[in-house]
Order: sequence, then C-alpha cells, then structure tokens
Amino acid sequence: MAVDVEDEFDISIEIGGIVVSGETVRLGFSVAQQVTVSQWGDNTLDLDAIKTSPYDLALDDGSGLPAYLGVMLLQPKDAGNGQAPERPAGMVRMVVKTAAGDDWENAQTVLETDTVDVSTVQVGSLFAVQVFPPGGYQKRFRLYYEVQQSLENAWFYAFITNQPSVDRRLSFVKV
Repeated sequence: MAVDVEDEFDISIEIGGIVVSGETVRLGFSVAQQVTVSQWGDNTLDLDAIKTSPYDLALDDGSGLPAYLGVMLLQPKDAGNGQAPERPAGMVRMVVKTAAGDDWENAQTVLETDTVDVSTVQVGSLFAVQVFPPGGYQKRFRLYYEVQQSLENAWFYAFITNQPSVDRRLSFVKV
C-alpha cells in the first residue's frame, strides 16, 4: 500500500534562453513503484489512473504569448529519514496529444519522446518540451506515460505556461 507524503521543489528552468521559474511548487507523491503527477500538489494521479484517465492540460489563449509545454524529472530532497534519496530508475516514454474540444478520436501527437532510462536524466532537467506560437494552442492537451520497467524514485512535473518569467509560477490546469 502506498504512503502519501509531500515534498517541495524549487523549479527554475531555461527554455531556448528564456528562464521559466516556479515559486516553491508543492508536489504530492507516493512511496511506491508508481509515477504520480500533481496539479498544485493536492490532486495526484498514479500511473494506473493516467493510463485509464489521461492527464489533461489546457491553457487559455488570451495573452498573445507563446506557450511552453514541458515535462520535468524530479525526486524528493531526501528519503524521508534524513538520508539522500536513491537515483531515479526505470524506463519510460511520454506522448502528448492535443484535440479540439473532446474530439480525442482525431487527436494529434504534438510531443513524443523515445523510451528513456531515467537514471541517465539529470534530476530537475526538462524531460521534454514543446513550444506553441501565439494563437496555436487553443486546444486541450493530454499527457500519456508508457512505462517499460517499474519506475522508482521518479516523479514527473507536467506543465504548460505562457508566463516565461522569473516571478510567475509555472501554470497548468487539469480539465
């Protein structure tokens, strides 16, 4: 049985020379061999839930700014007992699809990664990123995970934002 715990991560990433910084973002995760994705830290979805009910991302295109959609690899600051956490391990592939409204039968793939060994990915780095021009993202997005091996100590923060500045929180919305 998974035990729910919480940790905090300070997120600051660079996309194409633009720094996208999050304030302290609270993420939930489970102490188990599962992937969890969090929306503001309170609504976590484990791997099985993602497979059956994909995680939706959406953004209101009223700003005239480009949008950045990304996935970041994270791990807790410690193992819960003051010890350093073990490195993330396992194999995963990610796919992001987009559709107009709820027309998921005609969804288009907008981002797809190869199968990646997460032990080779630097914690806190972008796993994948896609940039949409202004007016080009008036759709909904779904993020799918395909795990090739059990994932351990690995959590992925998915976001879409049109506020690439050091003083705005990375924003994403579950629909």
